[in-house]
Amino acid sequence: MGSIIDSDRIWINGKPVGRTEYRYPPRKYRIPKGVLKKGGNLITVRILIHNQNGGTVKGKPYYLYYDGQKISLEGKWYYRAGKKAGHPRPEVLFPPALPICFYNTVVAPLSKIEVKGILWYQGESNTKDPEDYAEKFSALVADWRRLSGRELPFIYVQLANYREPLNTAEDTGWAELREQQRKCLSIPATAMVVALDIGEANDLHPQNKKMLGIRLAKAAGYLIYHDTSVHSGPLPKSMGVSGNRVTIGFDYLEDTQAEYQLNNFELAGADLIFHPAAAVRKGKFVTVTCDRTGVPVSVRYAWCDNPENINFYNDAGLPAPGFRLDIKKDSITD
Repeated sequence: MGSIIDSDRIWINGKPVGRTEYRYPPRKYRIPKGVLKKGGNLITVRILIHNQNGGTVKGKPYYLYYDGQKISLEGKWYYRAGKKAGHPRPEVLFPPALPICFYNTVVAPLSKIEVKGILWYQGESNTKDPEDYAEKFSALVADWRRLSGRELPFIYVQLANYREPLNTAEDTGWAELREQQRKCLSIPATAMVVALDIGEANDLHPQNKKMLGIRLAKAAGYLIYHDTSVHSGPLPKSMGVSGNRVTIGFDYLEDTQAEYQLNNFELAGADLIFHPAAAVRKGKFVTVTCDRTGVPVSVRYAWCDNPENINFYNDAGLPAPGFRLDIKKDSITD
């Protein structure tokens, strides 16, 4: 039953077949023998909505499956509203969820265990206030290293592409949070894994964990086991401006002679309004131009919650991260 906001219980012919208490897990329910019958079968779904709008998430799979055959459950359903709560349920914060309790019960005991490094997947809840994320993450890394007594390698995942199913806004902080995560590469002994191309617009917990695991393994091989193979996607390292043309140099990008058109680049002029820009990669450099900006003052890449048609990879198959670069005056030439 795809994904349902926020929780559900499901019956077939009056017999309960499954339930999920919150919105993110994929609904896969096994139907007990004897529940289905020849002819018509009645499927009833009770949805409990906690905030704003709810329902089924478009684009997810909805079907009955048996012995290689699928019967689609998509289309029109009958529904009626049940009971509406008169007042919102007050939020209850249990002690284990308090930061100090969580730290002392979950984090601090790890100081007694010798580990080779940390894999960190987090950030979604910081998108509402992304501006100081790099500062917070740097403090976390420093504290965990203090607990371990050494410079633990930290490998973290940049936020995947995603768009809240009930939200139509183009940018709700995800791009800025990704930029804050990119800045965390200045912390010694860290590596960042990009997931910009393997998320799902309608799923906060995307299903392609295998590719994510492969990329994490590459980063661990480099940072912990000193593997010399490429572990990162292209990272911007230099920038120059001539007229309305911005040229960006990248690390972890091959010096090829072929030219490639790249998507998702934008330029802004003195008015700080960004416009779609043409971007061409040749070797380790990407040249970005736009006739609408005049002399550009800022360039950005994949700057939205859910960038589409990602095609900026290196030969290792690793994508570039989303980023924004503001142009310094001394980098501009006539």
